[in-house]
Amino acid sequence: MPTKLNRLLPWHTPRKQLVRERQWIYLGRRLIDHQKGRPGLPEREDRQPEVRYLTLPGIDYLDVRQLGEECESSGCRLTSTGFQSGGQGNRDVARAKLREQALVDSGLITGNSYTFPRRFEDIAHFGAQAYRELERRGPFHIVNVDACGSLAAPGADHQSRLIDAVYRVVELQLRLNVGRWLLFLTTDVRPDSLERATLNQLCETIFSNADADEDFRAIALPLLDTTADDIRQAVETASAGPGMRFLQLFGLGMAKWFLHLAHDKNWDMKTHHPFCYSTRPAGDETPSMVCLAFEFLPPPPGLRDQFRVARAQPAPGPAHEDTSLRAAAKTADMANADCRIRTNAQLRAQMTEKLRALLAEAGYEQAALQELVHRAQPQQP
Repeated sequence: MPTKLNRLLPWHTPRKQLVRERQWIYLGRRLIDHQKGRPGLPEREDRQPEVRYLTLPGIDYLDVRQLGEECESSGCRLTSTGFQSGGQGNRDVARAKLREQALVDSGLITGNSYTFPRRFEDIAHFGAQAYRELERRGPFHIVNVDACGSLAAPGADHQSRLIDAVYRVVELQLRLNVGRWLLFLTTDVRPDSLERATLNQLCETIFSNADADEDFRAIALPLLDTTADDIRQAVETASAGPGMRFLQLFGLGMAKWFLHLAHDKNWDMKTHHPFCYSTRPAGDETPSMVCLAFEFLPPPPGLRDQFRVARAQPAPGPAHEDTSLRAAAKTADMANADCRIRTNAQLRAQMTEKLRALLAEAGYEQAALQELVHRAQPQQP
């Protein structure tokens, strides 16, 4: 029996709708507009381009629905691939299947869309069934890892680390893709929820860049510690406690890690505007969830002729800005979604109404929709 839709879930909030609208859908729309007519977004049999989307849709598929609407307005079709843990017979999985089929029936996603009743972390094992299933359905234009927990919880073994699954997706994407693609990553980031060894390894990517590039160091230092004159001291200060600095340290480390992975395959990567918000008790706005966005850019078309046999010059590639400096600058500009919603009544009302309409269309009962109105009232920090 499917889960009843008679109460709100913790992520049914205006601030999460803000992230959905201003990060996921906004950047997804830009990517589709840029890729249409290019090899990275080929046409289907019906001559409509197919946008492939990898997501953790939960039971509501709110992101899938909104992205499907964007694709429809752009003359594209959306094929969604999801992971819903719980296995066959689980009530949440049953609800998810009903929701997915409703979106197929409405025409917002294609009949090739499918949600696997298994953990997303299962794809971390190269050659395992979950990985082979994902490989057959890829590559993806947009990957959205909207996780409730930590990427690398203390004491977690390889089989349960989300960060290993993210690594496997990036590896797969850089092997299969011919065009640019987006990665969204939402995760819990607190000193006690992130394995220290993993944080230290991410920090090494920052040290490597700061030691080699004075311009990067000049941006990273005040981002992590306004009083430090040494990058290692700044990192130590930022990692000492929870809050915005800790999230920015994590976000910068992830951006630098992804940049190194991309450069290893001659790709590049742009960091986009990140958000954060709190999942702590009411009234405590100390941010604990970070919403990161990255756009991977394919290798340039030019072919380097190291022996200079040809007189022709390599084909010119696009002129990209320094993506390491961009990563630091964008991370420094991380936006607190709680603060924006609380201090902007018009924005709060817009996001609340949009979310209410999405939940109503998904089948939520009136009592739950009334609860949303109460939940959307501003809370004092």
